[in-house]
Amino acid sequence: MVDDSIPDSSRRTFLKAAGAAGAAMTVTTTVSADTGTTRKRINLGIGMTTSMSTAQAQVQSETPADAEIYRTSDALGFVSVDVPEEAADRVLEAFENKPEFRYAEYDVQMHAFEAPNDELYDQQYSPQQVRAPQAYDTTQGSSDVVISIVDQGVKYDHPDLEGAFGSVKGKDFVDDDDDPYPDSMADEYHGTHVAGSAAAVTDNGTGIAGISNSTLLSARALSEEGSGSLADIAEAVRWSADQGADIINMSLGGGGYTDTMKNAVSYAVSNGALPICAAGNNGSSSVSYPAGYSECVAVSAVNENEELASFSQYGDKCDVASPGVDVLSTWTESTSYGEYNKISGTSMACPNASGVAALGLAADPDLGPNELRARLKNTAADIGLSEEKQGSGRVDAKNIVEAGTVPDNQPPTVSINASSTTVDAGQAVEFDGTGSSDPDGSIESYDWDFDNGATATGPSATFTFENAGTYDVQLTVTDDDGASSTNAVSVTVEEPEDEDNQAPTVSIDAGATTIPVGAEVEFDGTGSSDSDGSIESYAWDFGDGTTGSTATVMHAYDAAGEYTVSLTVTDDDGASSTKSLQVTVEEQSGGSCGDTSANSSAQGYLRGWYDDENFTFVPDLDDPCQATFNLDAGSRVDFDLYVTFDGRTPSTYDYDARSITYGPDEQIVVDDVDPDQEFGILVDSYRGRGSFTISVDELGK
Repeated sequence: MVDDSIPDSSRRTFLKAAGAAGAAMTVTTTVSADTGTTRKRINLGIGMTTSMSTAQAQVQSETPADAEIYRTSDALGFVSVDVPEEAADRVLEAFENKPEFRYAEYDVQMHAFEAPNDELYDQQYSPQQVRAPQAYDTTQGSSDVVISIVDQGVKYDHPDLEGAFGSVKGKDFVDDDDDPYPDSMADEYHGTHVAGSAAAVTDNGTGIAGISNSTLLSARALSEEGSGSLADIAEAVRWSADQGADIINMSLGGGGYTDTMKNAVSYAVSNGALPICAAGNNGSSSVSYPAGYSECVAVSAVNENEELASFSQYGDKCDVASPGVDVLSTWTESTSYGEYNKISGTSMACPNASGVAALGLAADPDLGPNELRARLKNTAADIGLSEEKQGSGRVDAKNIVEAGTVPDNQPPTVSINASSTTVDAGQAVEFDGTGSSDPDGSIESYDWDFDNGATATGPSATFTFENAGTYDVQLTVTDDDGASSTNAVSVTVEEPEDEDNQAPTVSIDAGATTIPVGAEVEFDGTGSSDSDGSIESYAWDFGDGTTGSTATVMHAYDAAGEYTVSLTVTDDDGASSTKSLQVTVEEQSGGSCGDTSANSSAQGYLRGWYDDENFTFVPDLDDPCQATFNLDAGSRVDFDLYVTFDGRTPSTYDYDARSITYGPDEQIVVDDVDPDQEFGILVDSYRGRGSFTISVDELGK
């Protein structure tokens, strides 16, 4: 997996100038190489009986206050939410155990599978290698066959591509608009190269010949850096199928098995589209995902001599091989080949296979996705490599357009056994599907449905039913050609004998327990738990006549004093527990502690909600008594200010004081400042991008 190359944070330092009469400043910047350190994205699969509005409301109420819903998909049934990294594991664990959600998993970045290019050749060889010219006597392809390129954006006005696009060019899932054109011609060439291999216009007297004359769609799900969110890619696959794509080319991968992407490729096949995916470029003996899903065609790369490319991944899930070394195709900028270039990767092998599949579909338009997958494999040419390296063989255009009817695939037989079919609520049941078999192939996947919104995968599963009732537990097995069968077993769950309910345990934390008047502080009760059930409600009493009702809350006090903050949590059986802590609220002195003053300031720029900058500050005055930290920013942003009093680097979850009002400007006043005291400062973007000034006004005695 490749991380976004834009750094999330930088660190700056205020230094006191030695021997200066007034305040002086030296600024140094260190850019972290570790991106994505402030937030993590979690994808949550919605249960069968849970509505999208209910799921969104539950996500908003049971995640930290600064969490944000990134994307929702009714068709695929998931909600994608961005949460602070410090809270991510806790949020993931909480939603894994909620019956309203089928799964909870981290989003992953997938990236384009392009390998480094060592040298260029003067000719195009891949159409000849897959025997496309011999197929053209039968068909050069059909505009009725639609190939969707889920990738970076495609330069759809390229002279060799514009004839392959219709009025709908595609959709941009990175920038969330209807124009999938590349943002950067220099960096965003991958999708254009892939599109040309599959379907650059053939026999037009211009440039190269694509494998097939098909209609193209561009589903831009990878940024100019070549990576993209799993949630965006899954939605791009869903959209492609809904737009009528017959083939979905995915020259990308990474991150391993996820339910979100599994559901997306299953949706595609169910709606008439065959996903064809690059095997991956790290040379290992297993293919990457999404190529590893049984719904997809996994494509390895071979060179001009039909040897496995050194970078190509392979393994028992490899379906076919295709040319992927020094492939000449369309390009976004001018090179020594004109508007074309040669690069290598399983990303390049994948669209050659997609083009061959498109020729097969043009020759036999009645083929469904599973039949087309079987036809592509059954007509591949054996080039003498092992099955792990070539799958069924190298794709062959002549064979696929001349092929007869593919024999009907026989569906698998499902065997399902339960350790017990009558149990008490809360008792685990073991389910075994290992006796299932396939008469003409192998079983690729096992999918369990426990009749209450919960699911599982694998040949066996263990599940605990929490509520009484009768459940029809279904097992669906799918074979290597996409055929599936389902069987079920009925389990009766009875109420156990009454037992005493255990009251929940309360955890209460505060961002600070000594705060100035008017400053907001976060109170966190998410660490509360219930040993024999779940927590149903949170009730806060802030000791000043105000209350709250969510797991985490923000509160500011209007008057100085000592306050008792109480949290009462109630579980699903009505038992409750309460815990309290003391908060001291102090008046701010407001700039009257001394007659001498000094000022320091620095400027910075934040690129969006994921960005922040750190500073440190040491007083310049010999006998300081107060420091006022001021943040000034543009009117269209919402930046927040965090300060630590001991010099440690603050974060949005570790600070001694903060100011997070709505808007661009913040202020924190600190009294009783010591001459050698060091402060840590964090400026964080809650919303928007732009420049800012951070200044410190000192008062001295």
